[in-house]
Amino acid sequence: MLDFQFHPEADREADHEFDYLRIHGGDIVASRFLDALEHAIHSCRSHPLLYRMFDKNIRRVILHKPFGEYYLPFVVLDKTIYILAVAHAKRKPFYWRDRLGDTKSL
Repeated sequence: MLDFQFHPEADREADHEFDYLRIHGGDIVASRFLDALEHAIHSCRSHPLLYRMFDKNIRRVILHKPFGEYYLPFVVLDKTIYILAVAHAKRKPFYWRDRLGDTKSL
């Protein structure tokens, strides 16, 4: 299994979505979001090549329902999965693309 690292902004996005869902959906919904997030991370760490490239070297894993509108764009560098964002498919498409440049400092 590959190591993984969140872009600092992706880490903040995960925290923000968790807090939002806890406030608006309750603790159970927020907990299920974390479960879906952890499952997606585990899946891309275990089988990163299973996910197709959709932009340059970027792949994405989609969270399970009911959070299927969220996805994690990621790149594989050496033996590390670098997660660029915790993105919502219907909000600002590809806003995280500039973060790809940050992976060069790893």
